[in-house]
Amino acid sequence: MNELAKLDCIGQKRAHLLEKLGISSLKKLLLYLPFRYEDRSVQKPLSVAYGNENILFKATVIDVKKGRLKAREIIKAILLSLDNPSERLNCIWFWKMIPEYLALGKKVAVFGTLRIYKGKWTMWQPEIEPFEEEPPLKSSLNMGRIVPIYSTTSGLSQKILRQIIYCQLLKISPNLADPYPLPTDLSLPTLGFALKNVHFPDNLEQIQSCKDRLAYHEFFVEQLRMAYRKKNRATIKKQRPPQRFSLCPLFLSSLPFDLTSAQKKAIEEINRDLELPTPMNRLLLGDVGSGKTLIAVYAAIKTVERGQNVLFMSPTGALASQHYLTLKKWLSPLRIPLFYVSRDFGQKQETQPLEAQNNSIHNEQPFLFPSDSFPGKVFVGTHALLFRSFDPQSLGLVIIDEQHKFGVEQRNALTKKGLYPDILTMTATPIPRTMALSLYGDLDFSILDVLPPNRGNIVTVIRSSAALPKIWEFMKKSLRQGHQAYVVFPTIHESNDPELLSLEKGYEELKKIFKGFLLGKVHGEMTPSDRELVFESFRKNEISLLAATSLIEVGIDVPNARIMLVFGANRFGLAQLHQIRGRIGRGPGLSYCILMADKQSPECRNRLRILEISKDGFEIAKEDMKLRGPGEFFGPLQSGKHNYTTADPIAQENLLLKARQQALKLISEDPDLSLNPKLRKYLKEENLNLFET
Repeated sequence: MNELAKLDCIGQKRAHLLEKLGISSLKKLLLYLPFRYEDRSVQKPLSVAYGNENILFKATVIDVKKGRLKAREIIKAILLSLDNPSERLNCIWFWKMIPEYLALGKKVAVFGTLRIYKGKWTMWQPEIEPFEEEPPLKSSLNMGRIVPIYSTTSGLSQKILRQIIYCQLLKISPNLADPYPLPTDLSLPTLGFALKNVHFPDNLEQIQSCKDRLAYHEFFVEQLRMAYRKKNRATIKKQRPPQRFSLCPLFLSSLPFDLTSAQKKAIEEINRDLELPTPMNRLLLGDVGSGKTLIAVYAAIKTVERGQNVLFMSPTGALASQHYLTLKKWLSPLRIPLFYVSRDFGQKQETQPLEAQNNSIHNEQPFLFPSDSFPGKVFVGTHALLFRSFDPQSLGLVIIDEQHKFGVEQRNALTKKGLYPDILTMTATPIPRTMALSLYGDLDFSILDVLPPNRGNIVTVIRSSAALPKIWEFMKKSLRQGHQAYVVFPTIHESNDPELLSLEKGYEELKKIFKGFLLGKVHGEMTPSDRELVFESFRKNEISLLAATSLIEVGIDVPNARIMLVFGANRFGLAQLHQIRGRIGRGPGLSYCILMADKQSPECRNRLRILEISKDGFEIAKEDMKLRGPGEFFGPLQSGKHNYTTADPIAQENLLLKARQQALKLISEDPDLSLNPKLRKYLKEENLNLFET
């Protein structure tokens, strides 16, 4: 049974309706905040009111009767103002029965929108509240006060929802002391006061401070948990084997380019981490093309120098196979053993090359080291690396790509495959620093905010289908000059949406339009070997135009590609479009990204405009989160137990930073909370397991 069903004023039926709103616990109920408020505290005389204005009207019922309006039954009442006997208001409800409180002489308060109907002030379907004397009206939840307005569902009216929430708030004392000290410079109310007054405020001015207090609480509890994890991890002692080989200098000297200052700093941070007697737990944040994979490869080589193994995990087979080929290019000259592990591992044990269908595990390089001293091995794969039957000995490092697409249980399963391995996580999606602190505050950060030199400029434009003839001619001209192009489609197959152009249909059209040019296509349903054949042909400029899905948003580096055309751009998030756009502009010269979006709403236009004016992935991600919210930004985000109800890490950055500062200070001074028994008791009562690592 739903726990809410046992609470006062609720019951089983209302608990079921609350579940439709995503409310399944008392905590979620109390944090189900109004989306707006109405000031119903002061009556406004009709003599100074105007049409379409919402007002409170306190009156006596002087006439009431049933009627019909366009075949519908109605109740019509005439109300005489209590403050001005010369003012009358007509009210009409689409009801079948006259309620008792609309009897002649009864006092009522109504709130609704004023309109002129047949020359008289009229309210249609106003909210109504009966009362006998003036003081009782002030205790009403629906009239004579600032009234909360919630998102609700059929069968659960605003009045009922207010009553349910108020009934639970009565059990909380607004003077209840907080379980932890607040920063004095924030001037925030107590938690009990904030909970009551965010729903039923005394005035409009106190609402924001109450919302800030609830947000601070969510930030603080989460930052406290992460601060504890970080401190607890720092107490773990790790035995690091001695270095057996010197491969990193060879790797760095073999690179045909100079590292950026940000890459050099990240390498210094990783070198320092890998010398400490505690496990590394670092997040690599970087914009498109900033060289994150190179840093990850460096960390892998640094680990295999000690004879330890490395797991390199990606969320999809397509991305894993791309990483495998990238690592193959860099690790082959060093003769580091490289393995690819597919989803079939555990079912098939035979060794096959990556190019074979449904491969399970493949050793890329022969061991060219003394028989008594081998370097570590590097294993690349997806969730296949989680299989229990795959348990490499001497695991030293776990690299997790696209960190936000893995759940905390999956990450824990990987870390348990070794004795406290080092962990390096990275994401191709730029995450604003505030959001990163919110989601991954227990990690150390390396930020790659400098792009390699000799990158060309990218011009981004928004167009509709009407411009396609000119776009095709522009693309043909570029292809004739020897350049290459991408065309991205939102789906592989046709759907019921006629405006959604599929790769399947679009590719056939492209073959007609670009006769005389070699075309190729890639998508997620192809085998890794088939995709790689197409990618390799595109890299060699044997294919001029590549049609694809969003599969190409990471891992593809073709400096000769100058044009990116994206159909259905309004179907993609800004951060994802920025990733897709990052496939061009990788060589010198001017590149063009064309975002196709028909029937553009003002909101869609404004959103895509951000890409026209900005090339900074972190700023784009920040704007994307402001527009869509963090949850939609990440899609099915599985970042662990971060589930803010009232807090917004982007809009309330100052509160987050304050909460983090306080949490770190508290855990540093009182690791087991023995000096803060109220907080420890609160966390236990709320089932918030701070000490879970």
